[in-house]
Amino acid sequence: MHFFAARRIYIHPTLHVFVLLSFFSPAFRIFRLSLLFSALHEGFHALGAVFCGVHIHRLSVYPYGCALHLSESDARRGAQIAAFGPMGSFLLFLLCVLSGYADAAKINFLLFAFNLLPALPLDGGRLLRFFLLGRIGTYYVHRHMRRIGVITALCLFLFSLLLPSVSCGFIGLLLLIYKPQAEAAPFS
Repeated sequence: MHFFAARRIYIHPTLHVFVLLSFFSPAFRIFRLSLLFSALHEGFHALGAVFCGVHIHRLSVYPYGCALHLSESDARRGAQIAAFGPMGSFLLFLLCVLSGYADAAKINFLLFAFNLLPALPLDGGRLLRFFLLGRIGTYYVHRHMRRIGVITALCLFLFSLLLPSVSCGFIGLLLLIYKPQAEAAPFS
């Protein structure tokens, strides 16, 4: 369920609770920054979609990030659009480092690094799928991408246990429940 915020922006109802809490607790300052830079990351994907001539349906905003919903495109244009997000996050990382904003630089670097993990629906998974589509058939690509997604999720779970990190475990859970057969999945 989403709330209609603007013509093409949908906001998940639980986001309001998190945003409200973020103004009463200094610990939630990082949450606001993460949400801002996640939206900017999706903005770079939108820029890539405009550059590639792909129609943007909507932007969904969740407490754990944003997702851009696009029209179907071929694998090459999909990979180009997928590359725009991490490139944008890396540019924001460099800008924040040069400006001296350590928290913002850390968030952008984590967005850059996590989105390059080779699992769908992350950008790294989309880039790997494009690479594999040129070498093996579509059927085998989906089988391999599912296996890679499960292995990546399990590695994130293990990492979250070794280095207590709730966010790694949560991202691992999101990757584990993702179904790669849904071709029109949003960018994240």
